[in-house]
Amino acid sequence: MAHASPFALAKELESQLKQAVVVIDMDSLPGEQRELLRQIKRLAADARLDVRDYEYAETRAEQLKLAVNAGKRLERLEQGIVEASKSNLFSAVDVATLSAAVQQIIVGLE
Repeated sequence: MAHASPFALAKELESQLKQAVVVIDMDSLPGEQRELLRQIKRLAADARLDVRDYEYAETRAEQLKLAVNAGKRLERLEQGIVEASKSNLFSAVDVATLSAAVQQIIVGLE
C-alpha cells in the first residue's frame, strides 16, 4: 500500500464515519446520543480541515502549531467515538477501525 498523506487519511476517516452513522436512525435516538453523533461528525469535518491546513502550511513552525491543534481535535474525536460505543452506537469493530485511522493520522502529523 502506498503511503497516503494525512489529509487523504482524514478524508477517508470522515467518509468511514459518515458510513457508520448513516445506518443509525438519529430521529429515534435520545437527545444526548443524537448530539454526540452530531458532535462526532462535526469533529471529523473540522479535523479534516485542520489536517488540510497543516499540509498547506508554509513554514515548519506553522505546521507544528497546526499539528498540535489537529492532534487535540483528533483525540477528542476518538474519545467521542469511544463514548458513542458505550451507547452501542458504534460496534467494537467500528471503534477499533476508526481509532486506528485516527492514530494513523496523528502519527502522520509528527
